[in-house]
Amino acid sequence: MWPSPGQKTGCHTFWVNSLHGQGAKTLGPQLRVEARSPDGLVEAVSVTNHPFALGVQWHPEWNSTEYALSRMLFEGFITACQNFLAVKQQL
Repeated sequence: MWPSPGQKTGCHTFWVNSLHGQGAKTLGPQLRVEARSPDGLVEAVSVTNHPFALGVQWHPEWNSTEYALSRMLFEGFITACQNFLAVKQQL
C-alpha cells in the first residue's frame, strides 16, 4: 500500500523513469511535495487533507512489475478505491 501523505517508505532514494521536459515550479497551497529529483524538480505531490490524492511526474505504469515504488502506487490506489466504495455502500 502507498504510504499515507507524509509517511516514510523506509527509503530515501528511488529510481523512477522521469522523462519529462516540464515540471511544477510553484505548488498550490493544498499540495505537499513528497519527492524531488536530485536537481530539485518536484517528482511527486500529495493533496493535504485528502485520503488518497497523489500526483507523480513519472510513468509508474512502465515496468511496474520491476519497481516496488510503482507497485506501491497501484496497490495504494486500488486500496483507496476499495475503501471509498465500502464507505459509499454504507451510506
